[in-house]
Amino acid sequence: MMRNLLIFTSFLLMSCQLWSTRQDEFNQVHVGMTKPEVIKVLGSPSWSDRKDNEDRWIYFLDSHDRTSERLVYFKQGLVSRKGLRDKPSLSAEEMEALKKERLRSYTHKPSVSEKELRRIIKKEIEKKEGSQKENFEKL
Repeated sequence: MMRNLLIFTSFLLMSCQLWSTRQDEFNQVHVGMTKPEVIKVLGSPSWSDRKDNEDRWIYFLDSHDRTSERLVYFKQGLVSRKGLRDKPSLSAEEMEALKKERLRSYTHKPSVSEKELRRIIKKEIEKKEGSQKENFEKL
């Protein structure tokens, strides 16, 4: 039992050391560095994409912990900023309310009343039937 506890403790200490090392490496990245320089310090990113005219490289300081995510942003091949993921300016509740309001604005609102629509349809049917009646009488 004591042996298992000792092994667990040593693994825990090693993982803390690894986290600390990766955090130190991330702290070495600074604005103005080139992409090859960042790769030399942090290695290849776990994920990369492009958003708002910036390249975005995503690193995980601990591969088992999603909260260890860190981002490096590039403009024109140079680090423009780094840090955590940008948080939305609106709360989840505000975003839901905005979404509902947008859906309401897209709902179709008829420009004529139902009564007026029925009158128009009836007129069109009478017009069509009238022309068909005339054609039938000619035969």
